[in-house]
Amino acid sequence: MTFIAEPWAKDARGVAVPTHYELNDTTLTQVVDHRGTANYPIVADPAFVWEMGLPSVKLNRAETKTATTMTGMATVCGWVTRLTGYVGGALCGANAGSILVNSQRAYNAGKCEQLLIGPGVIGSLAYSGGYCK
Repeated sequence: MTFIAEPWAKDARGVAVPTHYELNDTTLTQVVDHRGTANYPIVADPAFVWEMGLPSVKLNRAETKTATTMTGMATVCGWVTRLTGYVGGALCGANAGSILVNSQRAYNAGKCEQLLIGPGVIGSLAYSGGYCK
């Protein structure tokens, strides 16, 4: 079974932008209605969520396993850099050791890792259900 998170999109001011999924044969597409008063850039990524007021990236089981080694953490920090820019990537690198240990704990417990991107630090916590497949 595949889990697909509820679609969402926010503009640069954090205002919700109307969005929905469309299924055409075997292709699922997220459609974002960005016309009107939306400020750019617009973020629309089902793996990217807001947790406790912080931007956050949910890793699935395979991605969590990737984060359990230093080589894998380099890959994960590359993903973070693409989502957040170089500052987020640098923070990920600076916190790679603790994220790695937490990812190992989460993976060994049958859970997934979620990266919380806060001011000056990237933390992590384990979660289960939903995107954790």
